[in-house]
Amino acid sequence: MADVVDMAAELQDEHLALSLQRARLPIAEGVAGECEQCFEDSPRLVGGRCAFCRDGRRRPTNPTGKLPAPVPAPVLEDIVNPKSIQLPATAQTAIKAVEQHAQRNVLSLGAAAAELIERGLQPAPAPVPEAPVAAPVVDFDTLIELLRARFADRPDQSAALAEATARADAAEARATAAEARLTKLREALAA
Repeated sequence: MADVVDMAAELQDEHLALSLQRARLPIAEGVAGECEQCFEDSPRLVGGRCAFCRDGRRRPTNPTGKLPAPVPAPVLEDIVNPKSIQLPATAQTAIKAVEQHAQRNVLSLGAAAAELIERGLQPAPAPVPEAPVAAPVVDFDTLIELLRARFADRPDQSAALAEATARADAAEARATAAEARLTKLREALAA
């Protein structure tokens, strides 16, 4: 593995040397000294500035160079993400309800739709009329007559009741006969 890495390094060096030879613009020569911008010693200054300051980079040894150190953005928790509510064109009643709610409460259509969705699209409670309603007073005899009339209007179910009773009696007789046969079978097996 070390041989492969060494060969790759040699190829890279050779490629870099050939590329620099083919460069049309010569690299400007510089002198060693102190950079005028970051005040760090540099082996090669061009125009009084080091390579880091010319490129706008920070030195690894001086993170407070030309560019300020990164500051994390403040976290804003109070801002709520806006909600996009879209209603289909076929939902005319829902759209009208949103528009009426927006006009009644002086809200935007989005805020009115959000309120209605939060409420479950229930209509606003209607104002209760304040006029007292007199309940009719019914005496006991009239109430009994109304109940009797109600029972008289019911369909006659006596035939169905008689048939169900007959079926229940027949089932009970069959069960009694089966129990008697089971008792005889147990006695025969026990002997």
